Amino acid sequence: RPKDPVTGDVPAACACGLPKVLNGTAPSIPDGRSIPCEMNKFDSMIQFLSATDQHFEHVIAVDAEFRVFSRAWCVSEIAAAHSMGMAQHLKLWSAGGLARHEDEMRQLRIQDMSASREEDKK
Repeated sequence: RPKDPVTGDVPAACACGLPKVLNGTAPSIPDGRSIPCEMNKFDSMIQFLSATDQHFEHVIAVDAEFRVFSRAWCVSEIAAAHSMGMAQHLKLWSAGGLARHEDEMRQLRIQDMSASREEDKK
């Protein structure tokens, strides 16, 4: 199991006794994504919520070090919501943090981000 990128801890699987369904668990759709996996459904979920609730908005909580923008899947979700025209709100730790990280934010590249799975960087 991969380590948490912030704490370095290896998270324990829940003790519910149910099977763990991961991104590659069969059955899958033609592109290889697992059908029963809940972790690869963000685009579908926000499309549904946005279409069924006119007040639905995307809140992006940004940590003090702006690490959220170093994770490929986080930035992908932000971009997906933006491309759907969803209202988005950044919640920053401080305005000073934005000033300190402004240059990094202007130069974001998916190829430079970290991801547990290489396919998340594409």
